[in-house]
Amino acid sequence: MSTQDTTIDSALDFVSTGGKTDRPRGVVQAIRDFFASLRSGIDAAHHYERLKAQGVPPHEAVQIVFRDHFENKN
Repeated sequence: MSTQDTTIDSALDFVSTGGKTDRPRGVVQAIRDFFASLRSGIDAAHHYERLKAQGVPPHEAVQIVFRDHFENKN
């Protein structure tokens, strides 16, 4: 039995045991994160549409929106 436990432990060596993770801690937090992400996407879509309405070519508008809304998020 210890061989199986050792194998499982060695397979999970890449998992960080310390430090803070950005995973939701519960259902309420997961729902909150979902709606925050949805709001961020809607804001980015509106920004894209505004840029296109101002005459910015679509490929440039996408690059601007990505830089302004998503580039620094991981």
